[in-house]
Amino acid sequence: MPGDSNFVIVTMQRSGSNMLGTLLNSHPQIKCFGELMRKTPRWMLEQGYRGALRILDKLDEYKDDQVRFSRPYDFINAVFATKPKILIKGFKLHTDQHPDFLELLLRDPEYTVIVLQRDNILAQYSSGKIAETTGQGNAPRGAEIKRARVEFNSVKFNRFVESVEENFKKVRALLAESGKKHFELKYAQLNDQDRLSELVLFLGADPTTELQAGTEKRNSSDILSRFVNPDDARRAIDEMGRPEWARESV
Repeated sequence: MPGDSNFVIVTMQRSGSNMLGTLLNSHPQIKCFGELMRKTPRWMLEQGYRGALRILDKLDEYKDDQVRFSRPYDFINAVFATKPKILIKGFKLHTDQHPDFLELLLRDPEYTVIVLQRDNILAQYSSGKIAETTGQGNAPRGAEIKRARVEFNSVKFNRFVESVEENFKKVRALLAESGKKHFELKYAQLNDQDRLSELVLFLGADPTTELQAGTEKRNSSDILSRFVNPDDARRAIDEMGRPEWARESV
């Protein structure tokens, strides 16, 4: 157990980080603030979505993105200070949101690192396309689920796969170089209470508390059914030697 009170979840879009954040927030000793270094896409702004950046209503000094990104440590510390009674605090950082800050955090002994990855990249890709199409970035428990089928584009998918693989390769190389301890978590383990208890213990909190997710699963486990052109998606993953990406067990 590292004993650090700060943590960062290093991940990429549509990897289950919203669910993980709600799981951690169901523990009385932990607070996960979400994507604090997000630049909210236009489609989310049009839907009125602000997510983790609602915290800026309490932090006038950091409402300007330039200030937030030029002084990331100061900003994060200011956010953490809004919950003084909680000792274990963290946030989510996508690998492409602030690469320089990410590299610092991966070396920082004051931060515990959680690496969250989704092995099924076709599911990850389709989930992002559906979220953009429906305007529903996440689905809180009890919310109406917006459904959509999207078009598979092989060129964009190949680029997406390369990006995912390259980004996590860089993350793990930096962790190996620094020798920093970290916790590896897969999307498929988000329903595994034993693995979640190991994570809670790693963060230094009471592992006997059962975590509760605050989000709903939105999309089919039959990944090909998410596309209007499933045959094109099937052909692409077969050519990659990843036919198992046609389904996802969770």
